[in-house]
Amino acid sequence: MVLTIRKSEGGCEDEGECSTRYAVVDERQQLEHDDDESYSSIMGLGNLTLSDNHTVETRIPNQSLKPSATASAYWPDNVGMPVAYDPDFTTSQHHTGLQSVGMDQLFPQPGLFTAPSTSNVDFQPQAVLVDIFKNPYKYMTSPTASRCVSALLDNAPSLTFIDNFVRATLQCKESLVSAACTYQGTLVIQKLICEAKNRPIIARLPLLLSEHTVLLMTNKNGMHVVKQCFVQLDYTKHRPLHEKLMEDDNWMIVARDMTGCRGLNSCIDYMEHSNKYNLVSRIAYYAAPLAMDVYANYVVQHVIDMQTLYTGYIVKILLPLLDTLCTVKNGSHLLEKCLSTPYFPEIVQKLLQSSKIIRHATHEYANYVIQKALLRTEHEDTELYIQLINILCKHKNILMMNRHGRYVARLLPVD
Repeated sequence: MVLTIRKSEGGCEDEGECSTRYAVVDERQQLEHDDDESYSSIMGLGNLTLSDNHTVETRIPNQSLKPSATASAYWPDNVGMPVAYDPDFTTSQHHTGLQSVGMDQLFPQPGLFTAPSTSNVDFQPQAVLVDIFKNPYKYMTSPTASRCVSALLDNAPSLTFIDNFVRATLQCKESLVSAACTYQGTLVIQKLICEAKNRPIIARLPLLLSEHTVLLMTNKNGMHVVKQCFVQLDYTKHRPLHEKLMEDDNWMIVARDMTGCRGLNSCIDYMEHSNKYNLVSRIAYYAAPLAMDVYANYVVQHVIDMQTLYTGYIVKILLPLLDTLCTVKNGSHLLEKCLSTPYFPEIVQKLLQSSKIIRHATHEYANYVIQKALLRTEHEDTELYIQLINILCKHKNILMMNRHGRYVARLLPVD
């Protein structure tokens, strides 16, 4: 297959002056002719030639090309992309041929690099790829360039190209982590992990990121990169991330963070079985302090939803804190989760023993726990249900005079 990019002539701005935009990132980064063939072989690309009409042709084997309309997304003015795909391309329609895209289509905004119009310009799109591979981070974090980097990964001409792009992203650990913490960067890195998940070299990525696991997990963008490692890669590859989470109880720092608690819940779901329950056991052990934390309690809720062997253990640990948890917004949610488990009788019995049960029934948060207890015992534990309604019905007048208590009173049987 042949992919073509033509330079486009700009309109005359002054008398007799024309400007032409070129897909050149920096003239200092132009490759010499002697390096073209070696570069192309490293990237897995075909040779690049310059025709008489200043058309640069890139020949790529058809069998390794995955056409995609997304590759036609525009590139920013100071970044060049050497290939563009026809959205209507199908392998059945085109086995060989020439597809052309004007530079105006690739560069819809005024370019930073302009030069007087000339008929003899050595336009080398290899320089653009070289710049991408030398410093991929600036392209990954660009709002517009990142789209085309993703498209380039989608339509990678060879596995060699994917391997070398992974190597390029591993050049600088700090820059990689910084890129992962940006919106555009995290999307590109996730795409890279997905495309290279079966390549041995991708195992180096989690290893490199593991040193900054806590930082990434507590970042709203970075956590998606860590999650993608757990989702796409097998245990042998993402093991460094898990080990770092467990080291010095770093998972607890993550669990107590507003963003980290969500990221940790997502990663737990995709952990390898033994590692998952290793972490769950630690969460269960520290269930009491975690339950009192405004964010970490969501992790405890998630573990309860998993219905593991540790659920009953968590319920028993939380029983002494019942009165306190009832009156806290997140705590009441946690107790409602506990009432949804097979261990709900223990929670109800603790409520019956509490001297604050009526106060709980009129509390803005605790009343939901009482409602849940009534609904759960009505059909599943008649004895506990009768005990509950006997206590609550004695104070029904108090409940009816309170805005929150009325919700509980409506669940009581009519006299």
